[in-house]
Amino acid sequence: MLKKLRRRIRLLIQIPMIILIILVSAAFFYLNYSGIVSSGNNAIHRFTLLNGDPNAGDKDDERSRANKREIANIENAYEFEFNDSEIKSKSTDDERLIETARSLAYGKERSGFYNGIFYCVEKRGSDTYIVKLLLDEDLNNGLRVVSITSACIFVIGVALVFVLSFTISKIIIKPVAENEKKQKTFISDTSHELKTPLAVMQANAEVLASEISENKWLGYINREIDDMEDLMGSLLLLSQSEQESEKETIHEFDVSEKAELLISIYESHALERGITVDVDIQPNVSFTGSEYDLENIISPLFDNALRYTPDKGHIRFSLAKQRKKLVISVQNEGEPIPPEDRENIFDRFYRVDKARSRGEKHYGLGLAIVKATAEKYRGSVSVDCAGGVTSFTVNLKKR
Repeated sequence: MLKKLRRRIRLLIQIPMIILIILVSAAFFYLNYSGIVSSGNNAIHRFTLLNGDPNAGDKDDERSRANKREIANIENAYEFEFNDSEIKSKSTDDERLIETARSLAYGKERSGFYNGIFYCVEKRGSDTYIVKLLLDEDLNNGLRVVSITSACIFVIGVALVFVLSFTISKIIIKPVAENEKKQKTFISDTSHELKTPLAVMQANAEVLASEISENKWLGYINREIDDMEDLMGSLLLLSQSEQESEKETIHEFDVSEKAELLISIYESHALERGITVDVDIQPNVSFTGSEYDLENIISPLFDNALRYTPDKGHIRFSLAKQRKKLVISVQNEGEPIPPEDRENIFDRFYRVDKARSRGEKHYGLGLAIVKATAEKYRGSVSVDCAGGVTSFTVNLKKR
């Protein structure tokens, strides 16, 4: 639970911050990129056509000659004239530049930046295009610096967000973690402390039974003692399921064989009630984890299915390896779980039918144990009710 809460807090911090960093780096890049492109366009618009307007007078021809001199004084500035895709005039014989100018002349954009070249396209008449190209190394270097700087802003910003989100989530979750640790310690200590008085009570009840013979009052006492021992055992099991113990034996084992053994324990009880049990276990499935944890998942689920399946009903158990996950499914016929209860049935002490559960001495810890154990394996448990069938599905990853 703490891992999920910590993950959610990190996501709540990371998502808006990363979006903000993307916007900042994009704005930085766009503003600087626009400024550099604007500078290139301003420079290229100072150029004039190599050929003056054929309808212009002597003054225009004189202006054209003056502008030619201006072009000649600007390095890496080129001008081309195309008519019906045929080149009419050019200021360089570089074939690469000529083909670039030709493609830009008949493109959609009239000015901009393309493959490191600033360009401007002017249309004269119906089929004459004038293309001006500017190769400015300083402006190109500026664009590279802007791109690299924008990328650095993004990378450094994202790295800082991840570091801050991990730090902040730990600070936020610390009181919750400490409180949960105290709760687990309290449950464990209380359960151990209650064992002694319960053992004394049970021993005294046995002594009384030997002296005054069995009677219903002693029977009530012994039943309550047994119920209290079962409750303490479930509490201890839940506490152990929510944390990794050094005593756990984590190894690779045949989970198919283990599951068949666990199901066989319940088959006799199912036969007594006329319940049909279909078992579909993929053979020779190996899994890395604790056999004890697997028992804490299969036993509560199958016991729960038996409890809520009507006599002569049907239960289906399946186990299979899907990619890197172990999938366990238990389906049973019976009354569906109300939709409003499905989100809460995995909570501690939550019971759908409280009166019935109390009468049968069930405390609502079985499914909580299943969920806690599944989360130890970075897995999940879900429930679905459809067509009179309730399905519990557990996905596990190896430890």
